[in-house]
Amino acid sequence: MIIDAETGGRGYYNRFLIHPEWPGGFSGITVGVGYDVGTVSPAVFWSDWHNMPETDRERLVPVVGIMGQKVKARLAEVRDILVEWNLALGVFEEVDIPRFWSLTSRTFPGFDALRPNAQSALCSLIFNRGASMAGPGRVEMREIARLSPKKDYEGMAAQIRLMKRLWVGKGQDGLLLRRDAEADLMNKP
Repeated sequence: MIIDAETGGRGYYNRFLIHPEWPGGFSGITVGVGYDVGTVSPAVFWSDWHNMPETDRERLVPVVGIMGQKVKARLAEVRDILVEWNLALGVFEEVDIPRFWSLTSRTFPGFDALRPNAQSALCSLIFNRGASMAGPGRVEMREIARLSPKKDYEGMAAQIRLMKRLWVGKGQDGLLLRRDAEADLMNKP
């Protein structure tokens, strides 16, 4: 589900996402399967992408840790780099999933006792939104954290759907579909 939401699948990826992108908003430049270089340090990036050609890593390091409008103009500096599907998928499977699974486990109390589909839905949510609980845009995240130790799957699914309020009418229909898919997965035994 995360691969589809982040890349549209291999064919779409190879046609539209094989080069670094800037998805807008508060994001950094994204490479591979939704890997936001704005959210990591140069050392972490260098380690995570150790199979990327060294010259490409060296070119990307100057935009690592930069997010939002500051990085938008810098995209042209790295836009020609190719991030092949197998490389992207390798980083996703070997680095991203273990990292975000661990982060999700630390974010939601009782995570390890939830059924697998619920764990996967929450991991997708954290992969996309991060683990912050601060601010008015995170009301539903805090409520999920309250419901997770109770294994209230219907309540957590409802909170995931309520998050759609943040993207309705903002041209981010992909996020609306993703929240519905996560909520549906949450409710599957």
